[in-house]
Amino acid sequence: MALPFVVGVLVPETTSYSQFDSRLLDFTVTSTRFDYQGPLLLAADARSLLEQAAERNVRYCLIQSAGNAVARHHGIRSSSHGTFFELLRDWVSGREFLVAGDNTSRQDGAVQLDSLCFVVDVAAYLKNQRPQLPIDHPVPTAALSEMGGFVAFDDAVRQARFDLRSPEASSREGFKAFWGGGIFSIDLESDARLTSDQRAFVSFILGQATRAREGVFLINWENYADVDRIDAQAEGIDALFSVAAGFKPLRILEARGAGPGTRMVYFDYSKVALDIRKMMVEAWDGRDFDDFVGRIESRFPDAWYQIKGSRVPGRLDRDAIAALWERELDLWGGASDFARQWQRAAGLAHQFVQCDLYGGTGPLLSQMSFGARNAIWWSNSFHSRNAIWFYERDVRHGRYYAWLQALEKAGGDVTVFGADVDNLPLSSLSLRQLLAGNDERRHMQQLAEAGSDRVAS
Repeated sequence: MALPFVVGVLVPETTSYSQFDSRLLDFTVTSTRFDYQGPLLLAADARSLLEQAAERNVRYCLIQSAGNAVARHHGIRSSSHGTFFELLRDWVSGREFLVAGDNTSRQDGAVQLDSLCFVVDVAAYLKNQRPQLPIDHPVPTAALSEMGGFVAFDDAVRQARFDLRSPEASSREGFKAFWGGGIFSIDLESDARLTSDQRAFVSFILGQATRAREGVFLINWENYADVDRIDAQAEGIDALFSVAAGFKPLRILEARGAGPGTRMVYFDYSKVALDIRKMMVEAWDGRDFDDFVGRIESRFPDAWYQIKGSRVPGRLDRDAIAALWERELDLWGGASDFARQWQRAAGLAHQFVQCDLYGGTGPLLSQMSFGARNAIWWSNSFHSRNAIWFYERDVRHGRYYAWLQALEKAGGDVTVFGADVDNLPLSSLSLRQLLAGNDERRHMQQLAEAGSDRVAS
């Protein structure tokens, strides 16, 4: 179901934006981009954002400020919603209001919105001749009622996001101390400087920061829409370079028409992910996935399985795996079709290469050969939780563009699958198409950094 809203971010027009506030803005934008790939509106004030939203003919506009970080519910058992945006979509359905959010007013019978996160019904806003919203000063509740009213967020919405702002200097300095490698050197439980939301956010990151290099995606979260748009076996493929995650590589091989001479190269910065993938290729026939999972559970005690409910080293939530496996089989048309494709792919020549796309691409680039009949899938490697936590925005972008240039030099015009550094889908672009678009992407990034009211897309 399509989302009935567009997302905007308030970016102050100032040349003195502090490093702390810039980092909070980065956390806001990147957390949004994990599960929202629509237009991201940027402006210094809500009125400008709403004018842009009106041009897009959407019902609602979700407006955020630096420091709002939406959470993710990557669990089929822990939540009825997969993402914050799905939760919000269902929450606004059936509710009538002009604005919804958190009321910070101390006056009885008045509303003053917390600008950190709120929703505006764009239709009601236009119908009422673009009224002044209760952001900078309180507005009587009765006056708002005449224009559609105010609805307060409930606990479900509040608990699906983090408020990373620092009301005091101590919490600001405490939160900054954890950034990057500081997360390894400070005891989260004993540090009293953080706010409760900052502490929860750091705790959310901590597992990934400490265990991601033993991380394993047995089943990947990405859909296959970008691959399925390719004409079946239209081109052929000489080599596929892929992260060692899930079954999307099989889909790419099938769509591109892999033949007996196709080379399959798995790469990952997690050695255990590569070891498990190698075992899958050599010792599994594509049937009875539950039996295979049972075999690897005892053999790889240090594996950090990237599945909600399984994030204890070596432990797998077998019920969650079973449900995800059923979903996977449905995508392939049943167990027999999947097993046939798996066995065909497993028979290809394979290589397994450990490398880090943020710091050690040499081992992978050395395996590249020139040819437009090659493809690569790196998933969201450049927009992972770890990448965002350990590298500031300008560093992430610099390394991403350096990677694209090195890839072109090593492999020519390959077809690219996955997401860019802002988690926007690449949709099977050729590398040359992607590089040709870099100037425009850089321009849009500069606008975002300058606080322009243009759209970042």
